[in-house]
Amino acid sequence: MAGTKEIKRRIKSVKNTKKITKAMELVAASKMKRAVNSTLASRLYAEYSWNVLTSISANVEEISSPLFVERERRDGWKNVLLILITSNRGLCGAYNAQVIKKTISLLKEQNQKTNVDVLSIGKKGDVGMRRVGKNVIASFNELGDQVTLANVLPISKMVLD
Repeated sequence: MAGTKEIKRRIKSVKNTKKITKAMELVAASKMKRAVNSTLASRLYAEYSWNVLTSISANVEEISSPLFVERERRDGWKNVLLILITSNRGLCGAYNAQVIKKTISLLKEQNQKTNVDVLSIGKKGDVGMRRVGKNVIASFNELGDQVTLANVLPISKMVLD
């Protein structure tokens, strides 16, 4: 049987564990509150953006931008740029795994005369594509939580070129 000293030590250990758990709970609650507030703040923006897009699409008969025209090269090959968006960390459930799995299946479906380049946004997508041996032409892993125009500009230039 354990002695009095041992029991006191275990009680103290349990109390310390309880304090640590409580502190972790408070930190998680704070992060959750911030995430909820951020989501609620972006909801109005998303709704407004959706309204703008539906209004534009209803009033435009035909989009004549060369970006929307499927083009084949003279030699019969097609160039495809696949933009893979994943997270930098694995804290989003099965999202990363499902997106990478779907991307791999899309790449397998391409015919022999299609050149597919992958532009990866997020570390998990970059790692996943390199693991299966796919050509990643560019990887943007350090965007962070607050994305600015300066962060997105190199991506948009690469997509438009």
